[in-house]
Amino acid sequence: MSNIFIVIAGLIIGPFLMMRLPKLVFREKCAVSVSVIIPARNEAHNITELIDQLNVQTLLPYEIICVDDGSEDETAFLAKKAGARLIEAGNHPQGWIGKTWASQVGAKAASTSVSRLGGLSLDAKTI
Repeated sequence: MSNIFIVIAGLIIGPFLMMRLPKLVFREKCAVSVSVIIPARNEAHNITELIDQLNVQTLLPYEIICVDDGSEDETAFLAKKAGARLIEAGNHPQGWIGKTWASQVGAKAASTSVSRLGGLSLDAKTI
């Protein structure tokens, strides 16, 4: 019987306690610098929405880098238009494949130290 009382009390009191928690209502660059790296190839149908979603987060990324991996559509144009820093992946060295090479190029170009977990790599389909 006491367990039921505890559950009911928690359900009643819980929302009131949650209202007292501070809310994050600021939109500014992160105190911790995060570079978002988006390796993209022929992602014109997704890239604008992804970048738009990144730009409305409560904590904004330090930078958004789109690494175009030889797209044959308007991926590069749309990414740049949406505000991303555009980098061309260039030719892949032997033993590398597209997405991993584009991610490596983006990590090297990032202003933050990706090696210290300061970077975030997203696939253009991540919406």
